[in-house]
Amino acid sequence: MQHNQAEQRVMFKAALQEADAQEGAECNLQVAADKLLIILQQIIAYNRDSGGPAYEKDSKTAGKNPSQMPLLTTLILDYDGTITQKDTLHLLSAVACAPCTCSSPGNRPPSSPPNEVCACKRQHQQWDALVSQYLDDYERTAALATLQTNPSANSTATISGSPSALTDYLQSFTPVESASIARVAASRVLAGATRAAMRQAGASVETREGWWDVVEVFRSAGKDVVVCSVNWSDDLIKGTVDAAAGGSEGDVMVISNSLVFEAGDKDRGEVSTGLIRQVCVTGVDKLHRVAEYMAARHFDGQDPTTADRTGATHLRTAVAIGDSVSDLPLLTHAGLGILIQPSASVASACERFGIPVRPLTTLMGGARTGEGGDGEDGWEWGTVHVAEDGWKEIRGVLERMME
Repeated sequence: MQHNQAEQRVMFKAALQEADAQEGAECNLQVAADKLLIILQQIIAYNRDSGGPAYEKDSKTAGKNPSQMPLLTTLILDYDGTITQKDTLHLLSAVACAPCTCSSPGNRPPSSPPNEVCACKRQHQQWDALVSQYLDDYERTAALATLQTNPSANSTATISGSPSALTDYLQSFTPVESASIARVAASRVLAGATRAAMRQAGASVETREGWWDVVEVFRSAGKDVVVCSVNWSDDLIKGTVDAAAGGSEGDVMVISNSLVFEAGDKDRGEVSTGLIRQVCVTGVDKLHRVAEYMAARHFDGQDPTTADRTGATHLRTAVAIGDSVSDLPLLTHAGLGILIQPSASVASACERFGIPVRPLTTLMGGARTGEGGDGEDGWEWGTVHVAEDGWKEIRGVLERMME
């Protein structure tokens, strides 16, 4: 019989209390000792069957066979480029910055100078300037982050070789991302957009074929689904989910930044103030927010990120799917991390930061071709699996794993 961690702790405590109560008494302590031994055996069996830390540490073959993989309870998805076909940042400005209606003479006040720029066009120009400044800052930081100073040798060395270096690399962009959000908020360029319009824009986003089918595999099994993104509008994401679910958010948890709204008139509903509530700025933030969710949802308040990268206690029951470098911290900490059709730059980053990569099909011993593996088949902590054929391939593998 298997027991979850909370049950294990209760049973373990009860056995200890019984032994303690009998300490010093003439009665035989063998009864309490036998109960304690049974509980320990159950805990070992639980760790073995779920890929827990005891089995991971003691077994020479741990992490090499799909059957040893932990039970998957949660599906975690990135949004931009993973669910969607392309980045959706432009949609925020499209909703907030209405199309210009002042180009014809009839739409301009008679007293307006002929060369005066209308308010609509000024808003678009302001947005373009903000995007340009962000890109300049990003490229400058990327160039600097690629090299780190080695004071002892008075030279430079490439930041590479470990996942911890990836964390440092991504965190170096935090000031850039935060400063960009602050500038956008200060400009109020996104003010005036309604929540309903953001949801509607999300519903019209072009998505990758088959992503919702994978969501349904988990939902039909009663498992959790989470979308975690650095996108600036959780309502945009919820609109996409709502459309895919056929009119409801489908019990999908969305973790993302969000626009701050205030009450508007009865026709427009809630209206954006232009401020942005920061939740996830970098890929490291995504890892932390999901870890917090998993801790509250599945780990009885324990922090699932306290173990090392190859341990079995952090995010061990999650499958995470993403497409970019910022997704890698979450993918390497999840029980199963999947890159969907990654670009060459993402593959390069995996090599640079020492992240093992193998095709998703090797997880099932050649699931796509039906052929046996090449000796590299199986699951292993910290490995990222690549789905070159996209969501259809992911669905096929996950369905087989969850049979």
